[in-house]
Amino acid sequence: MAKEIVTTRKIARFDMNRGLTELEDVVVSEQALTIHVNGSELVTLLCTPEHLGDLAIGYLAGEGFIKDPDDIMELKVNQETGECMVLLKGSHSITERTYLKRYVTTGCGKGISFYQLADARLSKELPRDYRLQPAMIIDMMRTLLENSNLHRDTGGVHTVALGQNGRLLIQRDDIGRHNAVDKVFGYCLRNNVNTEDKALVISGRISSEIALKAVKMRIQILISKSAPTDMAIEFAEDLGLTLVGFTRGSRFNIYTHSYRIA
Repeated sequence: MAKEIVTTRKIARFDMNRGLTELEDVVVSEQALTIHVNGSELVTLLCTPEHLGDLAIGYLAGEGFIKDPDDIMELKVNQETGECMVLLKGSHSITERTYLKRYVTTGCGKGISFYQLADARLSKELPRDYRLQPAMIIDMMRTLLENSNLHRDTGGVHTVALGQNGRLLIQRDDIGRHNAVDKVFGYCLRNNVNTEDKALVISGRISSEIALKAVKMRIQILISKSAPTDMAIEFAEDLGLTLVGFTRGSRFNIYTHSYRIA
């Protein structure tokens, strides 16, 4: 039987005024999803058990195994066993042998250093034609946090959305920030959604990996409730990504390429 997205557990809660009480609490479920490509096991992702097909497609695209869904001849997800079987057509430049290796490469004619081969090949400088008004950023972050019952009820997931001009178009939750982004990426690929005139809105911090995932999606503006890392800022600066962090209430910080916020 496929796992439910949430479960309940009996817990003991301590309160200074009431002492210990027993109650049932809602807990988010965690599942291992193993992706097999052309008969070989590629990776196991720990994730929230929903939208697993989109997760697999987004992951494969982000790691350079596919360019678009047409590269996939067959994709089957067995939610009971936690396995995803993918059959790809043609040959692929990033093979299983290179997948786990660490590389230090430069790209875009700049001093930026990449630490994975796929990142160097897939991270291209972004266009510079998308703009957002400040009120749109604040509205999208507020809607992001209001929309996710799973995020609010369990406190155990990250939530990520694709937004445009103040509205959220698609939103996904997962226990992993990377997984939630990949689920949005996979949905966009499967449904031929143009992402260059969209923003990515996330609840968690912006690491270098999250920034690079946004660049691979051709996202121009990445908005977070939390903070970016220094490497994320460096990548964003060199690749033309606008980073917005600490979006809370009526304020936010712009770390790179502020000309897009006007």
